[in-house]
Amino acid sequence: IAVSKSSDLLPEEFAGLTILKNALREPFIQIMRNAGFDHHGPMEKIVATRGFVGFDALRGEYVSDMMAAGIIDPMKVVRKGVENAVSAAGTLLTTEVCVYQDLSDLTQE
Repeated sequence: IAVSKSSDLLPEEFAGLTILKNALREPFIQIMRNAGFDHHGPMEKIVATRGFVGFDALRGEYVSDMMAAGIIDPMKVVRKGVENAVSAAGTLLTTEVCVYQDLSDLTQE
């Protein structure tokens, strides 16, 4: 999703879009962490490429056609993830105060 700050979006809409973009990236990041890979390089390469290009975390290699390789996401899981991200973004945008606990402080102790 390529949208610049100079687009016709309101600040709240741009914030919601940013939340959605981050939520869409998180499953890939978690898969890469679970497989012991750094996600930065592969993610940038995949985002810059069109089509079904991806990264096979099991084999540790790029795949030119994820569909042909049999690596697919169940549609219902993807749809629910997007719906939940949008719902959370809408709630945060319409809430005047939000209490947040940084869990990274707890894991470092």
